[in-house]
Amino acid sequence: MQANQGAPEVAAAAAIIANIQQQQQAEEALMLAAFMRLGLSELAVRELTDNGITNMNRLRMLTEVALDCSIKQIHRDNQGAGLFIPFASQQYLQAIRFWANHMHIMGAPL
Repeated sequence: MQANQGAPEVAAAAAIIANIQQQQQAEEALMLAAFMRLGLSELAVRELTDNGITNMNRLRMLTEVALDCSIKQIHRDNQGAGLFIPFASQQYLQAIRFWANHMHIMGAPL
């Protein structure tokens, strides 16, 4: 009898986990679209997301130096693949990082 009582709790927990996963996928899709609008190639976007920048909060948590280092690392790792992040796109990334951090400090939604 007690085993049946736990079934609704397990189902509720599974639904919560599925909802969180859907939200993460939606955030990643939005970041992909945002990165593409900045002039980044699909390969460059994949490199950024593979390095953990999958949502605005993760971009916000990087320091200016850390983001520069990440971009330089992507350039070094992929020289043979011809991956290049244009200077203007790098500046846009820095501006968005700054803006997101500023909005977080003010307590405003991103």
